[in-house]
Amino acid sequence: MGGEEFNESYSYLIRLNQQGAEIASSGSQYDAAAGSNSFSLESLKWYADGHAEQEGNRDTWLERLAYALARDYTVNVTEAHAHETA
Repeated sequence: MGGEEFNESYSYLIRLNQQGAEIASSGSQYDAAAGSNSFSLESLKWYADGHAEQEGNRDTWLERLAYALARDYTVNVTEAHAHETA
């Protein structure tokens, strides 16, 4: 979002695997006068063994995601495969 003088972008992660689930968000800002800055926002992890870790608020994460989806966006989907070693 933004223009040449000031812009910002946000990334939203949703990861599901056998170990659990994770949602996270991060972003970056660019100001022509100050340069660029990257930052982390909310991060929530739920593990298969029942424990959880949280930085920030789940509802805030969902609000940020809803805001971003109302704008122009790009979705990247990747599939990670577990590798077994002998």
